[in-house]
Amino acid sequence: MIPFRHLHIPGLIYATLLAAVPAIAADTSMTCFSATAAAAARRTACGIIADDPSLAPAVRANALAARAEMSARENHITDALKDYDTVIALTPQDSSALMARGRLREATGDDRGAIADYSAALANNVALSDAYKRRGALRLKSNNQAMIEAAAIDLGAAHRLNPTDLATDQLLGTAQLRDNRNAEAAATFDVILATKPDDVDALRGHGTALGRTEDYAEAIADFDHLLRLHPDDTAALKARGVANLQAGKFQPAVDDFTTLLAASQDDVEAQFFRATARFRMGDMAGAESDFDIVLAKRPKDPDALAGRALVRITNGQLTEGEADFTAALTAAPQAGALLADRGELRVLRGDYAGAVQDLTAAMATSAASPDIAAWRFIAERHSSGDAARNLTAARKTFAATGSNDRWPMPVIRYFLGEITAADLMARAGDSTALRSLAAYAIGQNALIHNDRTTAKQYFMTASETEARGSFAFIGAKIELVKLAK
Repeated sequence: MIPFRHLHIPGLIYATLLAAVPAIAADTSMTCFSATAAAAARRTACGIIADDPSLAPAVRANALAARAEMSARENHITDALKDYDTVIALTPQDSSALMARGRLREATGDDRGAIADYSAALANNVALSDAYKRRGALRLKSNNQAMIEAAAIDLGAAHRLNPTDLATDQLLGTAQLRDNRNAEAAATFDVILATKPDDVDALRGHGTALGRTEDYAEAIADFDHLLRLHPDDTAALKARGVANLQAGKFQPAVDDFTTLLAASQDDVEAQFFRATARFRMGDMAGAESDFDIVLAKRPKDPDALAGRALVRITNGQLTEGEADFTAALTAAPQAGALLADRGELRVLRGDYAGAVQDLTAAMATSAASPDIAAWRFIAERHSSGDAARNLTAARKTFAATGSNDRWPMPVIRYFLGEITAADLMARAGDSTALRSLAAYAIGQNALIHNDRTTAKQYFMTASETEARGSFAFIGAKIELVKLAK
């Protein structure tokens, strides 16, 4: 219920108010502003004062505000809003009336009107923490990025004005999450958890923020805590499963998603995540089965099609894998990552012209990367096109934004003759994925120069890594079969 700001008026102010009213209206004024008078009598008395044009605007506004509060308490919202409209017309600097009308508008779903009232109140008084908090909460309901940023600013102001209000902190943390200010969000939720360590919403927000900053161990700990408090919280279970998946804890991730699917077989997202976890842990049969289930429900889902394509490629079903990538691109024709994947697969299949087409298209998207440029170079060297010139241009573009040793820039430098094969392998270090890609690149370069012995040596190195499922690993296997023939 909206508090009535005029019920308990200090004696001096009340005496001043009475002095402003003609003597014959004193009783009427006392009734209007009395907390103990009957509601009907109060409403009548307030109406008499409000309708008297001889009275000062502030006096009439106070009577209208008193009547508006009674109407709001009795759920006569339209009447209350009408009275507050007149109060604000009489005393436009009255921030209390603007806040009261804003809360009524908010309660009736008029978010735009409420935001306007809170903004007007703040124009009169910049120290209203509740106005910032309420306006920020309403702006946070929007999916517009500018509104989300504005919400975060509002809620930050509310926090500074009232730093002990944990409800404001919860809203602020949520706004920071939605604005991708994840480290700040984690710090905000820390403040809440320091006082309320079992706060479910704060634990969820804190875990989400930590997961986004790749602090997966702490994120998992948050969701573990939350699930101990609420074992049936499926959202927390899914979030923990995703954190386990991102942390490379594939079996725990599979276990979480399996529990979710036991509760709801229609959870397509959990099915997709379990498929991904199974693929990452090498369970190709389980992964393909899960992707099939997703695609039975969402036949055009590009992510599921791409996932199944990777499973099929890993199983040696290159034709079927390309068909899945093509279907995914039908659903998302401008997806740079899908174009790159199909292009790399076409390199593996020996369709170099098709690979150049896909990889060139991928380079024109926001997904453009040194990795795509390197694969396009391989395809162009096997077919037609100015491979060296295109790679040099790509190298200049990417060198301007990052280190020459940031992967896979060393692969480009190797292809351009800036570093040796030994240098490239040294830069790969102990990383399985990087060593596989480096060895595959050296093998391809040897093939281009008709050095079959060196090609075989490096393709064997690439295929002996643990980078199963990568295009370099699979490509090395394919090239070894060709060389054996």
